[in-house]
Amino acid sequence: MSCCMAQYWRRMGEVGNYKDMATTASSRAAEVFASKMRENMRRSNILLLTSFAVLLSHCAAADPSAFLWLPGQTWDGNDGNWSTFVLRLDPEPHTEYVRVLPATDSSEIWAVSSRVCNSTLCRRERGGSFNITNSTSWEAQGPYQLDVTNNLFNYSDPKYGTPDGLAPRGDYGLATVGLTKNPTGVMLNHQVVAAIYANNFYNALFGLAINNTDFTGTGSYPSFLKSLFDNSLVPSLSWGYQAGAYWRNKFAASLCFGGYDSFRRSSTNATFPLSPTEGEQISAPLTSITLHTSRNAANTTLLSTPVKAFINSATPYLWLPLSTCKLLEAAFNITYNANSSLYLLSPWQHRYLQQLNPSLTFTLSSGSNNTATITVPFSALDLRIFLPLESLANRTSPQAYLPIKRATAESGVVLGRAFLQEAYLFVDYHRMHLQLAEARWPRDSGTVDVVSVAPPAPEPPVNVTVAAGGGGGKAKAVPGGITKAQRIAVATVGVVVGLLLITIVALLLLTRRRTGKWWPLDFSGSRTPDGKLNASTSAAEMEGDSKQPCEAGLGRERVEVDAECMLKSTGIGMAK
Repeated sequence: MSCCMAQYWRRMGEVGNYKDMATTASSRAAEVFASKMRENMRRSNILLLTSFAVLLSHCAAADPSAFLWLPGQTWDGNDGNWSTFVLRLDPEPHTEYVRVLPATDSSEIWAVSSRVCNSTLCRRERGGSFNITNSTSWEAQGPYQLDVTNNLFNYSDPKYGTPDGLAPRGDYGLATVGLTKNPTGVMLNHQVVAAIYANNFYNALFGLAINNTDFTGTGSYPSFLKSLFDNSLVPSLSWGYQAGAYWRNKFAASLCFGGYDSFRRSSTNATFPLSPTEGEQISAPLTSITLHTSRNAANTTLLSTPVKAFINSATPYLWLPLSTCKLLEAAFNITYNANSSLYLLSPWQHRYLQQLNPSLTFTLSSGSNNTATITVPFSALDLRIFLPLESLANRTSPQAYLPIKRATAESGVVLGRAFLQEAYLFVDYHRMHLQLAEARWPRDSGTVDVVSVAPPAPEPPVNVTVAAGGGGGKAKAVPGGITKAQRIAVATVGVVVGLLLITIVALLLLTRRRTGKWWPLDFSGSRTPDGKLNASTSAAEMEGDSKQPCEAGLGRERVEVDAECMLKSTGIGMAK
């Protein structure tokens, strides 16, 4: 940049001093010389200004920064109190607001359909509903099966599946979606949304994964996070999430796009690879679970063999091995309720556990130098549930329960939202890894330290595989490749145009300050079609008060130029 400025001001000196050269020659020769100098300097200055603006645009077109999506003030759920985020559907003045829970294993957005939730009570309890009939941005794609983790639900059970034993369905389409309480004011068009009419999925969900959704015959559509990245709104395909904790004085959740909040996670974390064969699911090796109580100084080992644990915020439960559950039943003096598939607590059992004050410590590790230790106290497991879960009209008063389920061979071990109350999860899809750390709790919940994470260079290609969906044409595709040129192009074009105008104004002001004129060239003389200077050019234009720079053109020394030499150099003869 300093080189460009030096060239510019050297040009200014040359333009300002060509007049002295002209006055030492004959009137006609100086006039021709001046016209050539005007033409050359006009072209060179335009090129110089353009290059200077492009240089500035490249300096200004910096990568975007990570940002936090601030949570709402409401705690939702029929299986506990969970910190939710407010989503905008449709632009104003037709915007509908729904409260969503982040889903680590999905790339779709689910909103409760007004078909099954149109009363004031339902909208309040389930976080709002979406009326696709009244939507101004809705582009219907048809009813399809919901993109859910099949291994967590028995679809032959009417509580979860359809009468034909399939996953519940929703009305899929494209809509304009925005984030509230967000400083960037993000609003994106053509986002995949499912208006769900299955009562067993109580709250709306916001998918954090980056898989595309492919509707047969209409095209493939990116997830919200991928759309943010494609539009240069975040620096990378990454996110950081911590579920918040109601029991910690209602400490709200933290969700960061394109990076993480360093104030919400401990400095010690473990890094685990993402498996390309597991699709949207996130897993880490669980090597140990130990139990500590106020009545036993020694810890009790609850896990005999290391297992793979999936981390899934779409479910509140801890799906633990049967052997682990049996040990907990004996230690807590609780029984498994087969009808609800839950550990429901009587008032006596609840008081006993409060006195026992147990805590579960989960160790996830792939080696001695790569270990995350997460302790979940009883207060994080002391939740309330409304039964039946799928009914508002017939449900009873909230009942104390432990968010623990017996894992099966189909479900595997799963650590849900109850676990993520005490853990911070960061996922980087460029590097194909996740980082897990113990959650931190700043004294002031508004204290943040957002760290942007840039993708590595070069960016790795991502394979595309499509699995047939059971909903009549809907399929899932893993993310397509991303080019850096696409991210930079939009920002560069806009910045170049704006900075070009700014640069011209700035250089005019600087020229005015240096020379006393708004522009160093005098364009008052016009040209005839044959290129000769028009006779209307006045003799006053040839006058100047500056000295010609020395022949080298680089030093500050000024010398007088011989007129004869000057005219010879221009190819013009002297009149005898």
